[in-house]
Amino acid sequence: MRRAMAPSPPDGGELPGPLPWGGRTLTGTVERVGECTMLLVGARRWALAGSAAQALSPGARVTVHGNLTTRPAACGDLELAQTVAVRRVEPA
Repeated sequence: MRRAMAPSPPDGGELPGPLPWGGRTLTGTVERVGECTMLLVGARRWALAGSAAQALSPGARVTVHGNLTTRPAACGDLELAQTVAVRRVEPA
């Protein structure tokens, strides 16, 4: 009997969750422009929201866990994939 294999995560460190507001796990490098905290994942930038995101240092490589949310006003003019409300952060 053959067992179905779980799909491998897409390139770039993104592990998708159910759409449209599901959980996300992202691994990348922290960037900041003004008050907008972002995570560079492959070639995509994700806005990060919440107090855990604000405590991150630019240049740090981390894995963040959270849910999709609306974009913070501070990130309004930037080209970003989506926004994650960060619940938990781990070093990558």
